[in-house]
Amino acid sequence: MHPTQSLGFDTSLVRRRVIVRGGNKAAGDVVQLDLAQTDAATTDNNIAATTSGLVNAITPASGMLDHGLFAVMESAALDDQKGYGIFCGFATAYLIKASGDIAAGDALCVTTAGNLSPDGALGRKFVAVYAPLDGATLSAPTTRTLGLVWFNGVNGIGTHAG
Repeated sequence: MHPTQSLGFDTSLVRRRVIVRGGNKAAGDVVQLDLAQTDAATTDNNIAATTSGLVNAITPASGMLDHGLFAVMESAALDDQKGYGIFCGFATAYLIKASGDIAAGDALCVTTAGNLSPDGALGRKFVAVYAPLDGATLSAPTTRTLGLVWFNGVNGIGTHAG
């Protein structure tokens, strides 16, 4: 149950079961649906098949950062095991930035290490905004740091303009 559901609010949380491929994933890792069928276990894109790119989640690939379908792992999952990914809604995700701070409202792109960062490349799809409940700035997260984000890994929020 999403935290606000207990308060009686309907939420737009989109949470789906995925099969983790290509290594264990931790809660907060950003993953990508394997539509390009890069993992040996992904052989088609048929709906509801365990071999489908619509079910199998991998570490984000550099060639698909501008148009992939992404989720934040809700809890840890071992390689080739099932877990839950949040495709849209509030999520606790790993954040990182080469230098400087991340302020509330900063737009975030997916990295190939399974993090969210404001340091995206031109044309990269923004999939989240940093949304701490207290509005505080995340101070110099040069290593993976968990933070609350509003996430939309399907439609995205915008495009990095450089």
